Amino acid sequence: MLGVREGTLAGWTKQLTDGEAIKEESGMEQWLATARQQANATTASADRLAAALKVMRPRPFSPPPGRKAFDALYEFIEADAQTTARGLALTYAPWVCELYKLGAYWGFSIVAHRIGVRDEPNVFAQEINHYSKRLELPDHLTQRMTRGAARDLSDQQVFVESEDTSRAIAEYWTNP
Repeated sequence: MLGVREGTLAGWTKQLTDGEAIKEESGMEQWLATARQQANATTASADRLAAALKVMRPRPFSPPPGRKAFDALYEFIEADAQTTARGLALTYAPWVCELYKLGAYWGFSIVAHRIGVRDEPNVFAQEINHYSKRLELPDHLTQRMTRGAARDLSDQQVFVESEDTSRAIAEYWTNP
């Protein structure tokens, strides 16, 4: 869940970066305020999880605007200097580091891709599949992360569905 929270926070950071560039448009101020609230709540959740796991949080994600943020996220998660991933590997086991990275890709994609783009596979499907295979996560859980959201769902419904997927994966690791 820490990976999901860090990835989600990175997604909110991307959305805020992109939103600031067009904040003069109608309705953007309210949207930005809501996104800031979501980012703050996600930060608080990540703080609690990192403290419970006794690991440092990563440096804040600072994406370039637009699509290049997806490349920047890959570097953010996979960098050798990623203190949280390394801390989890050293404190617990290397597979916990991989689980964190899987969660980070999934969390980012919820906010930065899945809610805004429907019926398309997850932009990080390759990375999610890679870590899912290494972790031997069942295919039905992996597919929930890699398929696109249904076109007829509202943004809130996509978010709830994504949170349900995160919970199902957490439960799998608790009771495999």
